[in-house]
Amino acid sequence: MKIMLTGGTGFIGSYVLRFLLEDKHQVNVLVRNSIKLNIANHPSLKIFEGNLNNLNVINNSLSGCDVVIHLAARVSAATDNPEEYFSSNFVGTENLLMASKQNKVKKFVFTSSLSAHSIIPDSLVSEESLRKPEKYFSKYAETKGKAEDLVINYGNKGLPYIIIYPQRMFGIGPLNDANGATKALRLYLKNKLPFLIDSGNQFASWSFVDDVASGIVSAATKDIFNQRYILGGENETLANVYKMADEICSKTHLKIKLKRSTALSLISMIVFASKLLGKNPIITKEWLNYVLESQKISSEKAMRELNYKITPLNTALKKTVNWLKTL
Repeated sequence: MKIMLTGGTGFIGSYVLRFLLEDKHQVNVLVRNSIKLNIANHPSLKIFEGNLNNLNVINNSLSGCDVVIHLAARVSAATDNPEEYFSSNFVGTENLLMASKQNKVKKFVFTSSLSAHSIIPDSLVSEESLRKPEKYFSKYAETKGKAEDLVINYGNKGLPYIIIYPQRMFGIGPLNDANGATKALRLYLKNKLPFLIDSGNQFASWSFVDDVASGIVSAATKDIFNQRYILGGENETLANVYKMADEICSKTHLKIKLKRSTALSLISMIVFASKLLGKNPIITKEWLNYVLESQKISSEKAMRELNYKITPLNTALKKTVNWLKTL
């Protein structure tokens, strides 16, 4: 199978690219900067340098491809230029969809985000419980939600799709915004991020990047169309994740419990200071409120239909923590 991949230099994209090549697929990868690719010389890999605003490059990279895996996106808690989200996440996706339709691509795999949906107070969130919000809490969530609508609209016009929702992803890889959970874990292990807000009792689905990448490859290569899949992991609280990290390190790290109201006040000061310094804040109040919503997620549909596998959380954390200790 011949597959076109965007975001191949990113946290999850580097894993997807490696797994595709290991599975003997032909891959056309579209990247802004080929120097950042972990794999550059491979007989089954063809590299196209450019961005999703260049239709000529997009069309060239789609030549002969059966499937598109679209991972590239602008990801950050805040930016002083919201148009960056619109250009990357919405317009870029629209350009790729249009070119995919013209090039008779057989399937379009799109990575979205649960942040583009309302938090449903179900005991277990699944694909069936997802609802679009009355108002998006961030530009990132808005552009991912609207790009998702584009994908579904093109599906109605004859371009089959799969929509993927990775969860709180962590693992070995660049410590950037896409790998925010690992970045936070590293700071915790250095006693630089000791805060447990509301005692850290909020649940999240902790997904290992290796598992998510394998799930995306499965979604791209199986004969399944026009479906949505949540790719998560074990549901656990931040307090317990930190406790597990302590046990792996055989060391108890600093923990400071904060009320949510206190944390939000601190973030207001961080945002103000960031503006004075001409920098983007590391987090906003809107993002913190979203992260603090307790969510238990089901990946049962993906496990059933994609043969999605979940690495035990303690095993995945041990691999990640041991790697962080080498940095």
